[in-house]
Amino acid sequence: LLSLFLAVSAAFWEVSISSDVFTFAAFLISLTFFLVFKNKPLWAFLALGLSASHFYISAVLAPVIYWYFWGFKIRIRESIFAASLFILGFFPQVLMYLRMQKSPEINWGHAEGIGGFLYFVRRVEFGSIFLLSNPALKFTLLKVFKHFYLYFASLLFSFGVILPVITLIGAVFAKFHENRKLVFITFSFFTIVVVQLVLLSTIDPTGEDNPFQMNKFYLSSFVLFVFLAGAALDRIVKRLFGEESMYALFLLVAFI
Repeated sequence: LLSLFLAVSAAFWEVSISSDVFTFAAFLISLTFFLVFKNKPLWAFLALGLSASHFYISAVLAPVIYWYFWGFKIRIRESIFAASLFILGFFPQVLMYLRMQKSPEINWGHAEGIGGFLYFVRRVEFGSIFLLSNPALKFTLLKVFKHFYLYFASLLFSFGVILPVITLIGAVFAKFHENRKLVFITFSFFTIVVVQLVLLSTIDPTGEDNPFQMNKFYLSSFVLFVFLAGAALDRIVKRLFGEESMYALFLLVAFI
């Protein structure tokens, strides 16, 4: 049911039928968390490296995943292996460089040689750190506020209003803070949301000069929200309905 909600949400649907990076980024984030939940830390770091090579913001999850497996202790051996596999995940960038040397049709003439390639992967033409670099576009706290408002409004309506409300209630009353896995998902969700929205905040999301469809930037964090919603529903169902979970699902569908 939750997967279906994600699939038909505007954020997912619109970029699933176009050639863009965001649905594949959502898949790689899902794969990373699947491997985390399967307790395969090194494979998870490899998947995160693949995700970061494709969608750079994913890299901010590396310390969160490290904490989940090893806490705040410095583990030299584990750190070396995890870092090595994370870096190995960037091999598509190497393949892309090798292909660029063959002068493919789609190159736009700005990625010639190592210097041009580094210019390309650093996104210098777009703004490097912030999404767009333009003297006319300034970072302001008002834009940050607008992005957060737009994001949570989109989250609310993309998931039928009632589902985010139930998730919040479940997080509070089911004592998410006592479960390491749920703390990990929650912190990962807010880390992705905060970093991405701040990096978008040279753009006024409500302005007429906004060149982007903002929904597509929300997709990776929506995947994490689905994990949170599933955990919240699971806790509420077990508390109120015991083993008769089917009744709870019927009730949820009726609400939505």
